[in-house]
Amino acid sequence: MSIEIQSEHESEPRAHSIGWISKEDLIDCNPDREEDILLLDDMEVAHLACKVGELLQESYWTILGEVLEQYLQRKNSDKKIE
Repeated sequence: MSIEIQSEHESEPRAHSIGWISKEDLIDCNPDREEDILLLDDMEVAHLACKVGELLQESYWTILGEVLEQYLQRKNSDKKIE
């Protein structure tokens, strides 16, 4: 899965790789389910990584929009004070 970022000079978003998830990551996240996690096959772990990537991509754009709006509001407020 990847996060797509679009620059002002590109007509299409750029894709950035999210990476992968290891069983150790899953166990660290939920140690009580270690036995079940160890039984997952590679395809199941890859599916989980894909789902995480999808959610990260959605979150990225939401957070980017919020941070940008806050920054621009503050920047505009600073200009009005000067």
